[in-house]
Amino acid sequence: MVSLIFLMAVLVLPFVVLIVVLTTVAPAVARRERARTAALHQWAMANGWTFTPSCQPPWTAHLPGRNHRGLGATLIGQIGGRRVIVSEYSYSTTSSSGDTTTTSTHHFIVVAVLLDRMHPPVSVRRTPGALAVFARKLFGQSPAPTGDPVFDSFFRIDSADPNHARSLVGPQLMHAHVTGGLPPWQIVGSELLTCTPTSGRIHDPNLVFAYAGPTVHVAELLGR
Repeated sequence: MVSLIFLMAVLVLPFVVLIVVLTTVAPAVARRERARTAALHQWAMANGWTFTPSCQPPWTAHLPGRNHRGLGATLIGQIGGRRVIVSEYSYSTTSSSGDTTTTSTHHFIVVAVLLDRMHPPVSVRRTPGALAVFARKLFGQSPAPTGDPVFDSFFRIDSADPNHARSLVGPQLMHAHVTGGLPPWQIVGSELLTCTPTSGRIHDPNLVFAYAGPTVHVAELLGR
């Protein structure tokens, strides 16, 4: 009889733990998420911005992981007369080792700044490895050396129109990259995009201007 009771307890215990988790932990997580999004919404209203819990712009295809459903909390407003989007973005990867499967979620802050016109695809990033170079050549993007030996040693401009790309990346923008402070960026259509790794989602709305500042600075330096 004792053995039977013990066996039943072992079988029932996981279900008891699951019920406790569902009735205590899950509601607490939901409350924290509601409080987080409410704070973002209140900040947006107080600063003349717009908040949306998610969006699906076409340029997500150009972000790491290409997760078209990866954008979460999004804030849209104006900085220096330019329309700016600041959004949290994530995608997941899965790896296996023997019988163990691990899922990792990668978090980013994406900033999109609307430019005054459409452009051919252009990107600036630190000099990539040989595999990345091959991939860009495969998809029609060519490097556009600037003639500045310091900039060209550490950064690479890729574009389907190298001459146009060089006209956008002038001495002031190259200097700002070399001296630090500017993230890698790309232009998709009429929007300038940056995608910066972060530890999680947007929790402090007061950091929105700090997130957006470097990308807006790139926009201001285009062609200079």
